[in-house]
Amino acid sequence: EIYTLSLHDALPISIHGVRSAVRSSVKSAREALGGKSADSATTVREAIRALDRAVTQGIIHRNTAARRKSSLARKLNAPA
Repeated sequence: EIYTLSLHDALPISIHGVRSAVRSSVKSAREALGGKSADSATTVREAIRALDRAVTQGIIHRNTAARRKSSLARKLNAPA
């Protein structure tokens, strides 16, 4: 019997890797915003870029990404 690997079988591995990278970048952005470090704006930009990439690949829903991006932007622009 010949078994061919379909796209569906290979998909979860890439999903978990990308989703983990998104979580890590969002977490590092939140930590940078918590301390209001000088490079917090660049860290937030990187997290937003990772979220957009995950939406493009179909890993997370666009509304979920929008909610997380909005939360990061509000924290970034909040008065000190």
